[in-house]
Amino acid sequence: MKQTVRSISCALGIAGVIGFWLWVAISVCKPDPRPGAYYTPDYVESYTVGSFDQLQICKVYCLSPEDTPDRISTESFQEYGRCFSLLELTKESCDETDIYTAVFRETEPLS
Repeated sequence: MKQTVRSISCALGIAGVIGFWLWVAISVCKPDPRPGAYYTPDYVESYTVGSFDQLQICKVYCLSPEDTPDRISTESFQEYGRCFSLLELTKESCDETDIYTAVFRETEPLS
């Protein structure tokens, strides 16, 4: 009886140690979470380009130099019943403002 209790206690102890180190490994290796909230663009424009009139959406953000561009959404999205993906994100520095321009191009439907 004592041998059985000792074996069970040992197994639970080992499982606890393995579980703890697994939790530590997952906590360290998990990717950084996306920002909780994205900036709202200061200006949005929709237009067509090319011989096939491909729709593009341009979003302009005016940020202070202390603001981080990590909160500018670069993820694909749906609008006007169409799918859009980021084509380019550019930065232009002015006096006391950084102007970021995100251009999204119409793509195939999101999978």
